[in-house]
Amino acid sequence: MNPPDTDSRTDLHSVLRLLRRRRWLIFACLLAGAGGALALSLAQTKQYSASASLLFRDPAFDQKLFGTAPLSSTSNPQRDVQTNVKLVSLPVVAERTAQALRSKLTGDEILGKISVGSPGQSDVVAITATNPSPRLAATIANEFANQYIAFRRDSDRAKIRQAQALVQRQLSSSTRSGKQSSRNRLLADREDQLAVLASLQTGNAELVQPAEVPTSASSPKTRRNTVAGGLLGLLIGLLLALLLERLDRRIKDTDDLEEAFGLPILGAIPKSRGLTGFRLGARATSDPLAGEAFAMLRAKLRFFNVDRDIRRIMVTSAEPRDGKTTVSWHLAKTAAMHGDARVVLVEADLRRPTIAKQYGLVPMPGLAELLTRDLDLADVIQHVPADDGTGSSAGELSVIVASTLPPNPAQLLDSHKMSSLIDRLSELYDLVVIDTPPTAVVSDAMPLMTRVGGVLVVGRLGKTSKDSARALHEQLVGMNAPTLGVVANDIDAGAGGYGYYGYGYDYPSAPYDDMMPSVNGAHEPAEDVAGGNGADNESETKSQRGLLRRR
Repeated sequence: MNPPDTDSRTDLHSVLRLLRRRRWLIFACLLAGAGGALALSLAQTKQYSASASLLFRDPAFDQKLFGTAPLSSTSNPQRDVQTNVKLVSLPVVAERTAQALRSKLTGDEILGKISVGSPGQSDVVAITATNPSPRLAATIANEFANQYIAFRRDSDRAKIRQAQALVQRQLSSSTRSGKQSSRNRLLADREDQLAVLASLQTGNAELVQPAEVPTSASSPKTRRNTVAGGLLGLLIGLLLALLLERLDRRIKDTDDLEEAFGLPILGAIPKSRGLTGFRLGARATSDPLAGEAFAMLRAKLRFFNVDRDIRRIMVTSAEPRDGKTTVSWHLAKTAAMHGDARVVLVEADLRRPTIAKQYGLVPMPGLAELLTRDLDLADVIQHVPADDGTGSSAGELSVIVASTLPPNPAQLLDSHKMSSLIDRLSELYDLVVIDTPPTAVVSDAMPLMTRVGGVLVVGRLGKTSKDSARALHEQLVGMNAPTLGVVANDIDAGAGGYGYYGYGYDYPSAPYDDMMPSVNGAHEPAEDVAGGNGADNESETKSQRGLLRRR
């Protein structure tokens, strides 16, 4: 069971790999969100907001005149605030404002431009008017506040006048009856007091801060909208990246490849135009990093296990066009470039043979004829000089091409003749490399797994699917195959994928052209080729001494 901190680091590493792979999609969504929000903000009409502040305060004139508070408010401050906000927002105030302004604006339009709010439970209410014209916004806010004060003052005076009318009726009734008493004098005093109180009414509100003409627009908030749009685009980009990662079953990096196959990474082959098919004989420019990668692969196989003598290697893949023939060819060539190493490459992919066409070899007779006719081994072996680029041969590679497509390829590879052939080649050569069909697609190569010392699996980044890789892994485990590891093909060195080896060297291009062995000449794309490193797009690798010596 992994420690919690290890699992956390693994999850973080997976997230970082996802972000790196989908970085352009995420960045595009971020730019689209920010750019869209910026464009919408610039297209909107600028709005200006002006605020006027009203203070609600009862001067208590009624208490001073009568000793009581007949017009006092409730004892709940929060309720008073909410009541004041509701009163200020009444449509009747907007109608009075529209009439006072004598403009084309209606009461409903005025009310749509007004917002009323109170900070907390304070007695101050802010009346904010918003309009494309900053001057008109300030005018509307101030007039709306004044009209509310007038509306409240008129309402309070109307209540007092009702009280005055009642007192006058009572006083008139007493006067007509001819009675003169202290009650009449008291009624007369009350009438005078109510008249004074009516003249002193302020509506319990006063304009403490008139609205000023704003100098900057309140909306649109271009910067805020752009940032919000960018964050929204970033979120959408992340969601799309996760969705595409779920839907896209292709293996993207070496970590995914190692996890899908359940095998260690033994080699990482960079994406290179130098890995293209040439005819043998003349020199050609090759990629030094690719040559170093194959040399590193051969070195790892050489020292894979000191207790095992791996002289027969089967190279397979989960799907077609994963680059197994590329790896087979260059692996064999790297070993053959050492003068004291004898190497043979057997093309056992009888369904789609491509080596003869790609490298200008004689297409027949080959493996199919050797297994079906009475031919000697010498009749089908072709010898390819392993030129070190200086004009002198550094070794020789023996090749047995597949030849024509037989009607029963699976039976031929499972035959006693094929088993005897592998044993015979093991006696004659230091290394036997067998290029086989994709094991997860056809069963041709399965009988060979028990006749070789190790199975090398090739997976192409950006092409091999996780499902086929897991299927091949289950087959290898079920057959107890002597699996060595997996080769990551078509790694994008520019994206950091080739950093698997941790190379830190800068290779000069011109001097290496003379040092690299090469295969050159015209060729036609084979069916098993895709991208930079096809199954049959081949080139030579850098010379490495001392690999795969006879143990």
